[in-house]
Amino acid sequence: MPRPRRVLVTDFLVDSQAVQLDQGVGPRVMRAMGSDAPEITPASQVQNAIAEALSDDIRKMGLPVERVAAGTPPGPSDLLVQGQIRKIDEGNRTRRLAIGFGAGRSSVEAEVQVYYDRGTAQPQLLQTYDANANSGRKPGMGIGVASAAGGGSLAPAALSGAMGAHAEKEGVAGEGQHLGNRIAYNLGQFFVQQDWIPAASAPSRSLR
Repeated sequence: MPRPRRVLVTDFLVDSQAVQLDQGVGPRVMRAMGSDAPEITPASQVQNAIAEALSDDIRKMGLPVERVAAGTPPGPSDLLVQGQIRKIDEGNRTRRLAIGFGAGRSSVEAEVQVYYDRGTAQPQLLQTYDANANSGRKPGMGIGVASAAGGGSLAPAALSGAMGAHAEKEGVAGEGQHLGNRIAYNLGQFFVQQDWIPAASAPSRSLR
């Protein structure tokens, strides 16, 4: 197939029923107090993280890329990457920080479809992927520190240092970014097979 004129990346669709909120002590208390309506929801965080990571990785491969709204029809010679987020689980941040090794881990799962518009009536489905990312099995920081962090009483500088040491960064937004990177890895292998990019331009590995 000819090299795509551009790659269109949509925000992946997500159903509210697919979202499992953080079950840690702090978040549950906040929700009980009526503080459960943040400006940016977990769903929108993950949608944005996936689209940004995917677009950035495709751009680094040397292909023109555009983020578009879901449902945007591709034009002739456009490649369209779309998907559905099947699961967003914030896990239990208190358990992640205190225990680690997979306890309370967060995770994101999605299905991905890749279409190519040949200028015919319907775009052609080229690839489908099942993708997932989770916070892994890193060690925790200990009960005392995690309890303070979960309750919001830990000094910001101390929390930042402790979280940096254990790679506890952005919750499900971070998992969305990792998932986007993994999708980009699979796309890169396909792009090389199609002679759209040289092998050296493809991401070297799918793991974080």
